[in-house]
Amino acid sequence: MESTSSDEMLPAVERTARLVEEFLRDFGDAFTKVDACSYFAKKGSALVSIRILPFEQDAIVEVGANVVEGATLGPELLRELLELNHSMVFGKFGLGPGGVVTLQHALFGSTLDRPELVNAVKGVARAADEWDDKIVAKAGGRTALARLREDARRKG
Repeated sequence: MESTSSDEMLPAVERTARLVEEFLRDFGDAFTKVDACSYFAKKGSALVSIRILPFEQDAIVEVGANVVEGATLGPELLRELLELNHSMVFGKFGLGPGGVVTLQHALFGSTLDRPELVNAVKGVARAADEWDDKIVAKAGGRTALARLREDARRKG
């Protein structure tokens, strides 16, 4: 029987979390570690998150952003976001609980490499930062960063 490396003995999520942490060094201190499998960073007016989730025998690296909450989500805006999904490379718009407009991109942990993660983070951040202000201008609501600032003012 061939010997296996210690990496092969670790669960996929743990191995992927170590890779993600190593790759995030490319962003300097921009990302804050929330727990062993979650990170976030402010990029423009967007907050980008990275979560490592189990998926069968693999792990999924979800790069995402809550783009806008509290917007009036009419058919024209929803259609525009769906049409954008067709042409976007990194990230697809969706709706989270409470009608939060989200942007998500998923990568497999078993094949993850540095350029793939870095480009996904940059692409999601760029799209979220561009579209949060456009959505607020068209449909109201507030960006994730505006919500955090309001929450901090209330607590402070």
